[in-house]
Amino acid sequence: MRSCEHIQHFSLTAARSPAPRPAWGADGGYDAEDTAVIQLGYDNDLYGTVLLSRWMAPKTEKLHVVGTLGSVLLTKGQVQRLDVHGKVVDELSRPQAPASAATAQIDYFCRVLDGERPNPAGPEQHLGHMAFIASCYESKAASRYIDPKEML
Repeated sequence: MRSCEHIQHFSLTAARSPAPRPAWGADGGYDAEDTAVIQLGYDNDLYGTVLLSRWMAPKTEKLHVVGTLGSVLLTKGQVQRLDVHGKVVDELSRPQAPASAATAQIDYFCRVLDGERPNPAGPEQHLGHMAFIASCYESKAASRYIDPKEML
């Protein structure tokens, strides 16, 4: 729930890719919501936009946070801090980090299932995430902003 404390409302537009990708299905069909634009509104009249897409270029995982003093770009194995002109002012690269992190997470998850490790994040700790997702879908259906706290 902590992730939604300061966010007042959302809007979502979800869409399918405009053309099927033959390699993605035996019949050439493709039926997935792989692109979303989420408008965020905060209590202090601050607004932001989140674009999530597996279809649009560059077709890789990245997070780009933009602010008035510059931005932070997170990609697989790399974090960059950029100034307002897009020049890299700080950078950290760990090319092996994604693979080793995924392996460690899967190993830990298997040990939780086997009863060898505690579960540090049960379902109740993810209610805020689910409220975010549910409010996005509700916003799309209702064509209006939805407060994610309404979904809790």
